[in-house]
Amino acid sequence: MYWSISNIRNNLFHKINHIKFPSLLVSCNRFLSFDKVNESSTDPINDYFGLDKVADNIYKTRRIRTRISANIAYGGQIFTNAISAAEETVSNGMFPHSCHNYFIKMATDLSPIYFHVENIRDGNSFATRFVKAMQNNDIIATTQVSFHKQESTPFTHQEKMPVVTEPEALLSTLDYAESVIAMVESGKKIIESKYINKLLHILVSDRRHIFETRPVDPEQHLCLKKYCPPLKHFIWVKSLFPLGDNPKYHRAMINYISDSSLAPSGYLGHLTEGFIPSMVVSLDHNIYIHHDKFNAEDWMLYETYSTIANNSRVMTHGKFWSRDGVLLASTVQECLVREGIKSKK
Repeated sequence: MYWSISNIRNNLFHKINHIKFPSLLVSCNRFLSFDKVNESSTDPINDYFGLDKVADNIYKTRRIRTRISANIAYGGQIFTNAISAAEETVSNGMFPHSCHNYFIKMATDLSPIYFHVENIRDGNSFATRFVKAMQNNDIIATTQVSFHKQESTPFTHQEKMPVVTEPEALLSTLDYAESVIAMVESGKKIIESKYINKLLHILVSDRRHIFETRPVDPEQHLCLKKYCPPLKHFIWVKSLFPLGDNPKYHRAMINYISDSSLAPSGYLGHLTEGFIPSMVVSLDHNIYIHHDKFNAEDWMLYETYSTIANNSRVMTHGKFWSRDGVLLASTVQECLVREGIKSKK
């Protein structure tokens, strides 16, 4: 379900008033005042994934998805749109398999983002494109995309998919957050206010997503229990909207989702130990797409984990699995995580 801003505001404020944390009204007002999702959108997939051609090899966004806490563009959409722009310039039969992105400067939703595609090479089996994402004449991101035509393979292998709880037996992030808040309201559960704040943040953000999430371990996902990375996160994900028969939109959905939970897998556990971040931003984002066609309307398991954190940089990895155990794509990201005010123990 795609909630309007008025739905979110009324539901959220009702819960805050019942929980009796007046100080949260200020932060939630700030979240919602910057929320730029247009209530009149009847086709979010086309709005966020579709591009308008401006000139040869130049495309622009139709609508920009922002973060909740500011009018900052969602990096996953910039990454997705850059790959889509590159796809528009290659011949049929060529599919993106390796995409490497660097985020250079934060973008907003105040003006369109333009994607300038440079043709690096067109070969018989591979093609390469370099994309500059620009806003107000500034380069905000660069993406290099390699395309490969489908060909026979001499052999195949892959690791086995982790065994986890099936999505039908799990609650969505939104539903689980609401159940916890209900327990807090009734006095059955006591949680520090910083965790309530996070729950409300997720409550809002999940209503605005174009995809659904069902964490295998929701208490870990919502920082309701103490743990410290490296520890794997498992989240079932799928599109909330029909994607049609065009494989490009299914690839776009997996590209879009890929940026959503990599960074959190590297720092959320430290929140349970008292860490308070002042900044969390993606420095780069990379995806390897192993299969040309898949169904992003069906449940996919997104496995994410961090291998190292040092010098304020966190390295994270991810894997997308189909329900029947096929490894669809692999992701890698390095994030900048800086510390805020130290919490009192």
